[in-house]
Amino acid sequence: SEPLLHARWGDIDWARCLLKLRDAKAGARDVPLNPGAIRVLQMLRGEEIPDDAGVIFPVTYEAVKAAWQRACARAGVKNVHIHDLRHTAATRFTLELNGNLPVLKVITGHKTYSQLNRYINVKADDVSRLLHGRPLTEADAPAGLHLSAPLSPKVETAATSSPAEPSLPTNVIPLFRKGAIVKSGVLEVPNMI
Repeated sequence: SEPLLHARWGDIDWARCLLKLRDAKAGARDVPLNPGAIRVLQMLRGEEIPDDAGVIFPVTYEAVKAAWQRACARAGVKNVHIHDLRHTAATRFTLELNGNLPVLKVITGHKTYSQLNRYINVKADDVSRLLHGRPLTEADAPAGLHLSAPLSPKVETAATSSPAEPSLPTNVIPLFRKGAIVKSGVLEVPNMI
């Protein structure tokens, strides 16, 4: 919930593709933003330049939980919590990064490898895919795999230019869009799936 509840537009270093978390659970840290995250942030920002002090996601924790519960109910998924996504992401990033744990530790923000290892759940199928040189598919990888091509320098560093409206990967549920508002603790998103 750290970035959702506390991140401000001024915390994004567009040129370095980093998000500065000032008050993270394990202390202040810089979070590397992949090209997919940069594109989503550009979509949220829109054509206007937001106030640096403005929150990126004007939403409460309760609204995020309620949206999660509605999404799980619509998908027919039971006993899945938002925190479970950290396990999925850590495992998929491990596979995408071919086990590069130092890089993964920076992405997840874990202080120790023993903490990080509790989130990684590699299966025999994953190892078989690696051993046989089969490519990582979007279904096996972190959200945004097909957006992982490098951004052009103009897009990467252009905090003032108006970004084109990119499409989200098929394995991303668009919970936040420009125009999303919170009313009485409930996240209302136009055209939400």
